[in-house]
Amino acid sequence: MAYRREFARGDSPQGPDDFDDWVVRTVLNPETPLFREARYLLAEEPDLRDTALYLSVLAAVADGNATRGGMAGYLERKATDIAHPINVLEDAGLLHRDADAFRENRPTYRIAEPLIAFYHAIMRPVWDQLERPGSAARVWQASRRRFVSNVLGPHFEQVCRDWALHHADPRSARRLARPRRPRSGPRPQSPHRQRGRRGRCRHRRRTRQAAAPGHR
Repeated sequence: MAYRREFARGDSPQGPDDFDDWVVRTVLNPETPLFREARYLLAEEPDLRDTALYLSVLAAVADGNATRGGMAGYLERKATDIAHPINVLEDAGLLHRDADAFRENRPTYRIAEPLIAFYHAIMRPVWDQLERPGSAARVWQASRRRFVSNVLGPHFEQVCRDWALHHADPRSARRLARPRRPRSGPRPQSPHRQRGRRGRCRHRRRTRQAAAPGHR
């Protein structure tokens, strides 16, 4: 509510069809307080001393690099070099670590604050363009696909995880986890059907041999 009243000046999307126009007139509009709010949030963190390194780690995560190895590759550094910045960002509440359900000791990371995730994925790479009056609509049109894949998609996945962990009926969770029979691929045949098929194949071979020229 505070964002809508104070930073978006009471403006909120009127529906799905108004969302793109709302982003242009509020989030990407240099004349609204919301435009620079993410930068202020980062600047107010007292633990972020080496700002460039911490911002680069957040940018790596916003670009889809959710593991330590992925972040290190994005930054062209060793994984040990970014261990401390990751820990500091976690302590500051800017990064959240999630355990991998299938691979132990390989957690994934996500940006905890949606506004900062949006800033790093959409605004920071083209900040100079956004500061020019009248550029918001063009920038948003070029960034729309990136928003869906790097911001909206991961956020929706997290909503689904939270629902499954904290709100889903345990009986539904057990049904979802129950293995199901594959829907495609060859179906196993009974021994009786396999013997019958082999017999029919032998019969067809004998028939073809008897019909061949020169066969006695």
